[in-house]
Amino acid sequence: MIKLNNISYNINNKKIIKNISLEIGTYGTTIFMGKNGAGKTTLLKIIANILRPTSGSVKYSNNNIKCESSFLFQNHIFLDRSVKENLLHSLSCSNDYSFDSSINIIKDSLDQFDLLKYLSANINELSLGEKQCISIIRSLITKPKILFLDEPFNYLDQKYKTFSKDILKKFSKNHKIVLITHSNSDASFFSDDIFTISDGSLL
Repeated sequence: MIKLNNISYNINNKKIIKNISLEIGTYGTTIFMGKNGAGKTTLLKIIANILRPTSGSVKYSNNNIKCESSFLFQNHIFLDRSVKENLLHSLSCSNDYSFDSSINIIKDSLDQFDLLKYLSANINELSLGEKQCISIIRSLITKPKILFLDEPFNYLDQKYKTFSKDILKKFSKNHKIVLITHSNSDASFFSDDIFTISDGSLL
């Protein structure tokens, strides 16, 4: 589905990503691991078509990758509104759902995470772990073909971490997930394609 050909990315004449070539398949989970500053997030953004590489090319089998993908950033990005309004905004961007069906999807998703009580709460009233759960819900509810996740299990207690991993693994059977993690156990849980990045290069 995605082919990287000799990708490099420079910032202020410093090469952050160094001549990476890689093919990413249609289904399952592709995982990138590495130390802080290794270039994982930069590479993920290039694959997701958020950043353009300085050199090399990224080719997609489907030209609508931005319309059919979802990106979970490492830092929470929300509107200063209720949980419901944040999730409604995500669904409204896809133009595939009526208001009533969107509300039902949101309620079902929150209930699945035992967070339905926060439907009308302002997002900023939630804890970091609860916000992370909302971020995961928001990334999933539009049913993207490709899901890009940057450290999705940050701030989660063991209960929500286990639950989220199970949901994502099930999702990956019919969709593509590209995921960054520092955890060997999290990577081995998905155990599809695992790549290590060091100093901007694939090992």
